[in-house]
Amino acid sequence: MGAAILSFSLVIFLGLLTFWFEDASATYWIYQKFVFIAGGMLVPLDVLPDWLYPYIMHLPFSFATYLPTKLFIKFSWENFVTTLLGQIIYSLIFFFLVSVVYRAGIKKVNINGG
Repeated sequence: MGAAILSFSLVIFLGLLTFWFEDASATYWIYQKFVFIAGGMLVPLDVLPDWLYPYIMHLPFSFATYLPTKLFIKFSWENFVTTLLGQIIYSLIFFFLVSVVYRAGIKKVNINGG
């Protein structure tokens, strides 16, 4: 559930970028590639070099895909708490960013009514 909420907040944040860009599909495509690579879908994150592993593991993409999958395969309470806290923190950050971007973007809207 936490991974779904985190992914949803990330996608909503990217969707709100259409206030500035006419088409956000390229941004969404880049997001999908980050999830694919930094989320552990291409290769497991455990096989990354030691200098890169800590950086990738602290990105929201690993909390949305890799860590929930790792919990499903090999459950431990320590990883559960770490994953859940990371998902909650990143979800709150992105919900805050969504509200800020929405407020800034709504000022840019020029609606032609009829």
